[in-house]
Amino acid sequence: MLASPRRLTTTAQFQQIFKEGRAARADGLVAKTLPTPGVPTRFGVVVSKKVAKEAVKRNRIRRLLREALRKNLGGIKEGYAVALLVLPNFQPQTSKEAEVLLLKLFKKAGLLSP
Repeated sequence: MLASPRRLTTTAQFQQIFKEGRAARADGLVAKTLPTPGVPTRFGVVVSKKVAKEAVKRNRIRRLLREALRKNLGGIKEGYAVALLVLPNFQPQTSKEAEVLLLKLFKKAGLLSP
């Protein structure tokens, strides 16, 4: 699980990112990013009912992505707010698959540290 300073929690935070942030898309994931200088990079994961009707499946996808984020925090640039949107065609079977897809998205969005 991500530490609380690394999580987006309020509706206002998500709305600001969706309104003002830039989007990058890859393999069933969309990353909306908003620069927030001076604070650690924070993440939120959104999995709608269009992706999976059952809450168990939505929560599994959310857990896979959060674990991939936690493992790779050291390689991600600081000072961003990132909302991850999961699209219906995103169906990783393992944690490793989710991690590879997430890193591909972050590389495209320019969030990986050199």
